[in-house]
Amino acid sequence: MYERPPKTFSELLRPFPDGIKDLAELIRKAILDSVPGLTETVYGGKKVGNALYSLENENDVYCAVQPDSTFVRLYFHNWQELKKAGFSLDGSGKHARHTKLRNASDLGKLDLPRMLEIVSDVRQS
Repeated sequence: MYERPPKTFSELLRPFPDGIKDLAELIRKAILDSVPGLTETVYGGKKVGNALYSLENENDVYCAVQPDSTFVRLYFHNWQELKKAGFSLDGSGKHARHTKLRNASDLGKLDLPRMLEIVSDVRQS
């Protein structure tokens, strides 16, 4: 998919259709607007990449964005607290779970600021 691992958000989005690029940009903006001071770090290999959003250090990850050909996965760390608060996430990861967003209305259905607030509260305790 990638000629070399992506290092920037633009490089992360390069192989995807315009609609996915637009959606990923919208999600990125919503994340950064919700938690001032988050740092974006792009990781990946030749097959898959993602943008991690952390505060204070790269190991303090709140969430991640991973584009795919027909949707964007939005991962949350500390998903257990989100589950307790009634948010539904997919996957079976020990540290992170995700939701698949296919369009802007899917993002509108999430209470992203509240979800990130819950993750932030866990991080600060």
